[in-house]
Amino acid sequence: MFRVLWAKKSLIVFLVLIVAFVPAAIIKPAQMMTKSVVTALGIDKLSTGEYQISGHVVENKFNPTGAVEKVVFASAIGATVEEATVNLGASMGAPVGLKHCGVLLIGSSMQDENVALIFEQFIKNGDLSNNSFVVYTEGSAVEMLEATVGNNKILHKVLDYNRREVFSKKSNIDVFYKDYLESKSQSFIAVLNVGSDGIVENKGIGAIFKNGKFSHLLSKEQVQQSAKHSAGGFGGNFQEEIIDALIPAI
Repeated sequence: MFRVLWAKKSLIVFLVLIVAFVPAAIIKPAQMMTKSVVTALGIDKLSTGEYQISGHVVENKFNPTGAVEKVVFASAIGATVEEATVNLGASMGAPVGLKHCGVLLIGSSMQDENVALIFEQFIKNGDLSNNSFVVYTEGSAVEMLEATVGNNKILHKVLDYNRREVFSKKSNIDVFYKDYLESKSQSFIAVLNVGSDGIVENKGIGAIFKNGKFSHLLSKEQVQQSAKHSAGGFGGNFQEEIIDALIPAI
């Protein structure tokens, strides 16, 4: 009997492994929590010199009937953007993942910062998509994210902005870098603000970033005039349907 078992030792080891690990694999929830899924991210600089990273984060709670998902607001502070991002992930229980981030908000307090270098850091460390929209706000990014948590109004407002004001400009990471790397090093960014009623406003104004840093605002008239004098608007092929790929079905 012993010889028979010994001859089939590989089979026995295989069966033991199945018995040991299969139940755990069945009970264990999906590996969504290997990263904190962020659908919108904001960057502000505080008066102390520290950075505040805020976001709309998909919160996963598991129960016997399955996973329950909802989008929550989360924020963290750090001496550097990288440290603040790490702290945000720590507060949510997993590193920040930006693969599903549809919009990146830049607060007005970041005017003296080279945001191109920050975007590069997010792309390398957080898998930020080149299709993520870049938005500047004259207030704080944290204010806008708090006002819009639980809905997709920021993304829809960006769509509305492009459709009404600049016709074909995507104003995303990909276009930002193409403009940044050109000889003029000027990048156009959509501007949205939070009104007194807490609703995201599109006033039609835009922002110009030069060498990665904020340069100046464009009035609604300047934005439209620039678009009319450019072939096909500011450039790029804005596709309305891209919103479907950027907004998670949650």
